[in-house]
Amino acid sequence: MAALVETHSAADTAHSPTAFLPGDVGWHNWAGFFTDTAVWQPVVRRICQETAVSPARHIAAGYPGSCAVFVVDEAVVVKLYPPMFHADFARETAVYEAINGRVSPIPRLLAAGTYPDRLAWPYLLLEYCPGQPIREVRHLLSAADKQAIGAALGQMIRQVHDTAVPPAMAASWSDWAAFLQANRARTLAFWREKRPFAPAVGEEIAEFLVGMEAVWLAERPLHLLNADLTQDHLLLQSTESGWRMAALIDWADAEAGVPAYDWIPLWYDLCRQEKELFQAILTAYQPGVRLDEAFWQGLLAYTFLHRFGSEIIAFVLAQRGNPPIATLSDLQTVLLP
Repeated sequence: MAALVETHSAADTAHSPTAFLPGDVGWHNWAGFFTDTAVWQPVVRRICQETAVSPARHIAAGYPGSCAVFVVDEAVVVKLYPPMFHADFARETAVYEAINGRVSPIPRLLAAGTYPDRLAWPYLLLEYCPGQPIREVRHLLSAADKQAIGAALGQMIRQVHDTAVPPAMAASWSDWAAFLQANRARTLAFWREKRPFAPAVGEEIAEFLVGMEAVWLAERPLHLLNADLTQDHLLLQSTESGWRMAALIDWADAEAGVPAYDWIPLWYDLCRQEKELFQAILTAYQPGVRLDEAFWQGLLAYTFLHRFGSEIIAFVLAQRGNPPIATLSDLQTVLLP
């Protein structure tokens, strides 16, 4: 594995400007070239060689997400951020610096900087962690595998939540409350516009959230959250003992917030609403935790308060064949079976 090197900024980078990449980059053309290894190869090779992290003999495209990601010599991952995601670079760098070597298994940060081409390209160099997303191997997991994976993931999430929020991400309680309020307004507006169920359901959701304000607006300390615990980001490996957690990747959506917010993508996406796996994770996170009625009511509230709450609900409904929803109770039955 490549040795850890100090991170560096654009000011002290050794790179000289090049013209390998387009000078006009946006949503209109990003999808057309961000996974094209031929386009990115000279940039990736220079970054690896000039930071002395890897000789970059073999460069392959990584799993396609939002950024340009490449696996180099099966040892290093290079992640480059287009102009639309420069804020994600600052956030992800801050998180990796906060958890680097303290939380496992999470890729170690090897280097960070900005590559000057026609545009400035912030980048991270990360330790490569071999593994397959749980999405690809879920059907192979035994009950024992899920218990072991859940235990490891729950303990790791606890370590993350107990890590001090990086100064660059510091937020006040009022900032967090305003974030949730904005998400609530966006969710309610989405359902009024899309109308996937009876209008009265939207009114019930609004009333429900008012009734739950004592829970979600109760001031308390903010923690470092991953905020994107999805099935594409949990990597697993097959071992002699069965499938085990290899790494949790991608911290670009990290937030300073309350732990309950992290359970939304965990429940709906990573666990696919499978209570046994979810229970294993939460029990390892907080031994003795009770997934009682109050817990599930809180989870329902944060479903509507999540940044991607509307999209999550729409996806779950589509998976269930868009059943008729006449009441909030009908919706709750689908979301929390």
